[in-house]
Amino acid sequence: MIRKNLKNKGCYKEYTIKIDSELISLKIAPFEELLGMKLISLEKGRAVMEMAFKRELTQPAGVVHGGAIASLVDTASAIAMKTLVNSERQYYTAELKVRYLSPFRMGKIIADARIASSRGRKAVGEVEIKEQHGKIIARSTATILLEKELKK
Repeated sequence: MIRKNLKNKGCYKEYTIKIDSELISLKIAPFEELLGMKLISLEKGRAVMEMAFKRELTQPAGVVHGGAIASLVDTASAIAMKTLVNSERQYYTAELKVRYLSPFRMGKIIADARIASSRGRKAVGEVEIKEQHGKIIARSTATILLEKELKK
């Protein structure tokens, strides 16, 4: 369950979320709000997010632009990673691969991101994107590099 304690920190919204007995601080960027991303659930090594269809995110054929979907994948992976590192540890996506399987034309899509493996400074996130009725839209992997070791 997500319990949010919202604070405005400049242009970012910061949430304090309790997972098990640990408090995790998450910053939500204006870019994520612009795309309409919402955090649905969070647990150790896993984040589920959704993004609703917006006409402003479409390309000329009327489907959501792949870049918007890739942004959801990247954000969900990063938030899943955040649950495994101390708040002062920095990390970034070094590589993102998205395999698009079906266009997204209406409703909502759900990104289910989990950290599949981690060793030293490298972690791999796997993300499955489904439309709200369960049809798979995309599958993705993200390679995440950390400044320091993962906490045990």
